[in-house]
Amino acid sequence: MENSKIFNRIIYAIDDIQLSVDDIITQCLTFKKYLYAIKFHILYHSLGISNLIHISNRTGIPLFLDLKLYDTPETVIHTIYTFPDEVKFLTITSANNNVSSITAAASAARVKNIQLFVVGKLTSADQYDLRAFYDIIKIVNDNKLGLVCSGQLLSIAKAYDIPTITPGVALPFFLKHNSYNDQKQKSTDLIDLINQGTYPVLGRSMPTNPKQFEELIVYA
Repeated sequence: MENSKIFNRIIYAIDDIQLSVDDIITQCLTFKKYLYAIKFHILYHSLGISNLIHISNRTGIPLFLDLKLYDTPETVIHTIYTFPDEVKFLTITSANNNVSSITAAASAARVKNIQLFVVGKLTSADQYDLRAFYDIIKIVNDNKLGLVCSGQLLSIAKAYDIPTITPGVALPFFLKHNSYNDQKQKSTDLIDLINQGTYPVLGRSMPTNPKQFEELIVYA
């Protein structure tokens, strides 16, 4: 039994996954109907940009460049213009009130047909973070951007009808078979995140076969 609600919803983070190009292609094709994008950080990925472009072309799944851009407006614009057409999603940081660079990046991203997502300190909801969060919301809303947002703060972001991505999702079989867990979201959060309209990010906890996925998403 399948549920189309989760189709085209998962962002597959391959940053820390030590697989060959062929293995990544095979896995992406296996789960293609669920995948929204393939996320990576170009500076830290050993495969190199040419192989990542090949993966995107072979699978038909767009690339999500999690670069968290932070530089002058001029440099940010130049950097975005150098990205290949396969890059359809990009992150920029909101650190240190980086408003001018975010605005410049938004303009360049529109020219390149890239959806820009702003990243902030969004993993907790204490008073300081909430003030900062609302500042980020205003920047994102004014520039019609997306937001990397923790599950804890999703309800606030969704009230503004902002596209959101939620990182740190760990699935049950991963938690069961791994003694470590650096993920902030709990395994059962995947269903709730999907229902809230966000795009969850899965990395090391990505299933190895469709049956593991179907056991979860049938309830989504």
